[in-house]
Amino acid sequence: MLQRVLSSLIGLPLLVFCVFWHGGLPFTFGIAAVSLVALGEFYSACRKQGVRPLSWLGTVTAVLLLFGAYAAERPGTGRWLDAILAGSVLAGLVGELARTERAPVKELGTTLFGALYAGWLFRFLILLRTQGAALLAPGGGRLGMPLPGPLADPGAWVVLLVVFSTWACDTGAFFSGRAFGKHKLAPLISPGKTVEGAVGGMICALAVALGVGGMLLRLDLRLAGVLGVLVGVLAPVGDLCESALKRELGVKDFGGLIPGHGGVLDRFDSLLFTAPVVYYVLLIANWLRVNG
Repeated sequence: MLQRVLSSLIGLPLLVFCVFWHGGLPFTFGIAAVSLVALGEFYSACRKQGVRPLSWLGTVTAVLLLFGAYAAERPGTGRWLDAILAGSVLAGLVGELARTERAPVKELGTTLFGALYAGWLFRFLILLRTQGAALLAPGGGRLGMPLPGPLADPGAWVVLLVVFSTWACDTGAFFSGRAFGKHKLAPLISPGKTVEGAVGGMICALAVALGVGGMLLRLDLRLAGVLGVLVGVLAPVGDLCESALKRELGVKDFGGLIPGHGGVLDRFDSLLFTAPVVYYVLLIANWLRVNG
């Protein structure tokens, strides 16, 4: 527990510093660094099972996906996405030809899955940072109080809405599960998770989403509530999916970089589910308001 608290005391100020830096480029570099560490953790775990991913290809693909998100001109677009994915598949198939012991289905599949899981999904945090203000505008979203300088950037607050509600869900589930947990949520995948913990996490996620989204960003309370419920549902699902990956790969944690949490993937697994869904919910709400 003490290690978890100390990690948060170090990591949270660093996150806030990067996310509010004007323009979003430092945040993009920060997410790229986190993504590549997570990708390395995944490939390392796969190698322990005898799989040989094309690490260079996965790294290049992830970097292109991440910085392509920063360069996207408007919500929902990515001019080079098709080229990145097509090029990665073709380069991987050719790369497998150069190997003496070829296993393109297993090894290229692992390579591209890692790039999508630890690269493609992380990119939605960058999209929320760079496009957040535009996504909020049709719904009337704006800061409900005057804030100085970089703190007045709605895109940064959209990222924090997702991050804070996701982490509130994880924290609420942890403490609720310890205090009241009796009924196992998914005993075959993660024996420590309980239904009571999931309910506590949902309540915490909803409270944070209503507070940050409804009060600070002035989102319609119904939309803020939907976001909170989705985060409350998807955060534990993301954690369970990562637990399933670890069980298949035979590892307890993907790494040990973050004391009290394990590896980067162990800490950010829930965000890999919540960030994409929040982005597309805001995108759909944006479209409905403009065209409805």
